[in-house]
Amino acid sequence: MADPARAANAVADVSETDVFGTLTMNLLTTNEAADFLHKPAGTLRYWRAVGIGPSYAKLGKTVLYEEAELVNFVKSNTVVPSVRTEARKEGNRVAL
Repeated sequence: MADPARAANAVADVSETDVFGTLTMNLLTTNEAADFLHKPAGTLRYWRAVGIGPSYAKLGKTVLYEEAELVNFVKSNTVVPSVRTEARKEGNRVAL
């Protein structure tokens, strides 16, 4: 399972290097990535089949997701309400 505390720093973790000077990565299995995204593992398999969703690496039959890539995927799908949407919400509250 992915550690939520580490998820916030996942992007920073990738830029760190180990004792050999190589970049370090935190790779997650499909089930771990599904837990991280709060989705069923079948959803990630479907996304791979249709070519959408987060990037992944395939090593033989093993599918791995980089934790930093999952964070970027969530950030790229973040929706910020528009001013009109907020105004409509305010208007609806007053009308009720």
